[in-house]
Amino acid sequence: MLRLDSITSKEPAARIILYPRVPELDVSPYRGAGCYDNWVEVQLADCPEGSESARVLVVTPNSEEVGCTITHDRVSFHLYLDPDEDRLIFQNACTYQALNVRLETKSVKVGPKAPVFLYKGSCAIEASGITFVEFEILPRPSWEIAAKLATKRPAPESDSPSPKRVKRGESTCQATKPARGLQAVLDGNALVRLGKGDTMYIGTDDERYRLTRYGTIAEQPNSSVWQAEHSAIPGGTVVVKIIRTTGRSEGDTLQAIRAWIHESEIHSSLKSHSAILRMLGSDARFHSIFTEHIEAKSLLCQRTPDRNHFIGDNSDTQKILADMASALAFVHDSNIVHNDVKPGNILYSPSRGAVLIDFGLSFRDGHPSPGGGSPWYLPPEFTLDWNYRGLPSDIWALGIVGLWLLDRIPLPETTPRWSISNIHLAPDMKAIDTMTQWLELAEKARSKLDQEDPVSCIVRDLLEPDMVDRVDAATLNKRLAEEGLLQDGKVE
Repeated sequence: MLRLDSITSKEPAARIILYPRVPELDVSPYRGAGCYDNWVEVQLADCPEGSESARVLVVTPNSEEVGCTITHDRVSFHLYLDPDEDRLIFQNACTYQALNVRLETKSVKVGPKAPVFLYKGSCAIEASGITFVEFEILPRPSWEIAAKLATKRPAPESDSPSPKRVKRGESTCQATKPARGLQAVLDGNALVRLGKGDTMYIGTDDERYRLTRYGTIAEQPNSSVWQAEHSAIPGGTVVVKIIRTTGRSEGDTLQAIRAWIHESEIHSSLKSHSAILRMLGSDARFHSIFTEHIEAKSLLCQRTPDRNHFIGDNSDTQKILADMASALAFVHDSNIVHNDVKPGNILYSPSRGAVLIDFGLSFRDGHPSPGGGSPWYLPPEFTLDWNYRGLPSDIWALGIVGLWLLDRIPLPETTPRWSISNIHLAPDMKAIDTMTQWLELAEKARSKLDQEDPVSCIVRDLLEPDMVDRVDAATLNKRLAEEGLLQDGKVE
């Protein structure tokens, strides 16, 4: 046993204390670069002062890391921090070998690739009679919330930093602790529980920042999106997206962790482009992503009272298609498939133009998933093989958006829906029949487009049934420029 009081007094936010029991044990941030360096010497319990000590690693949660990976020879496992509960998730990363998790009152055998929740207390990881590491899980500290403090509405956003995770100490803004109204939040994901007008104080000392919640943008089972003021981001006004856990199992928690990693890594890899929502930062402790706030509504909200037709005119349609062509050319040049181009993921105002948002379903080209997305925007080739999801899929989806903008089809979301995953699960023919009927409707609308109208001709080419012959984003961009239709997709 270790004497932990000397650590917790200096590191009140520490969550894991690792005590290697074999040489050459490697501990590194999960999927992260670099290494841990907070190694300290602590006394063993029940030993007099100055006697034998142990060298341990202190792991303190920060904005960049969801957990750590521990490896020794062929033994490997992960320890993830859970933002929703006072616990960790242990996952055996071995391909074939089971690992034994020794707790204070019992032992648990964890099979290859399997996860299990671990709660505060002492643990050890063993295999083949060897103890690889002992560790202590410390209680999760509380977060400070000042409820409904009076604040002014933030000023419009200014130039924002490059889309990297925000380093809180780099801000010139000073996050000061309020003199009153503080509440300690211990349970659940504190950011999800933050109410309108509430301010939360995150981090310690020079890493401290504050986040004040304003209006809600969207609440869904797997995410919470709202406007806020962030003291460490120039301009202050941001949109906060929190990836939520949709269930209570270890697998549900791992899915949320991977979703946050996936979206934040892909979105942050994109440089700034005027037609792509800028990512400003993220925080692993809450599975949050910070993006710029734009004074514009999604196309889904810009409909006639009957909820079917776009309220804009031909000049709006031309600008939207040109901006999205520029955005997709930029995204595709980075070998990224957006995978969810639709009216709900396109913000638009005449002054700013169209902006592509939400990279939650995006993937590197060549690595698609069989499910996810919005069925009406899937291309014909998806009926043959879900592996055909790729760069041409985004082009087709933009074509479907174009048909709606030109008032050639009803809003797709108002028509019958089908399960994407059921397309390739025989013998479920209902999904295939529904998708086939939708594709026939789209092709009929395409055939009636005015071939003398430049914008209609572009939409027609976007909806080329053969993915091999379908125009790519770069060629589309070039063509729009030649025809004088291209907007200025400024890259910074």
